Amino acid sequence: MALGCVLWLTNKTNISIGRKDPLQYLKDRYEWTSEAIVRERLQSHLIPIEELANGGYDGLSKAKKIEKLKQDFDAFIRKRADFTMKAVKLLAGGHQLSAAEFYGK
Repeated sequence: MALGCVLWLTNKTNISIGRKDPLQYLKDRYEWTSEAIVRERLQSHLIPIEELANGGYDGLSKAKKIEKLKQDFDAFIRKRADFTMKAVKLLAGGHQLSAAEFYGK
């Protein structure tokens, strides 16, 4: 899959996601379309899917939940920043982007 242009979430979409558990967000998306389509769309936005798919917050104490959320979010942001910097460098060098370069396909 070529990434002709990198798309970012709109403010409206971001607000609609709200404070959902990332794993629940993915499950909700899979209900209205296939997992393959959801993965392709997330990849076109340079979303690190494995880091997004973290979950397991139910049943944690408030302190443990906050700690896990922070760790998971930090990992997600670091990976997204890595993807973004790689995309910038490739585009600045005149290269076409492809999912394989980011997702190892």
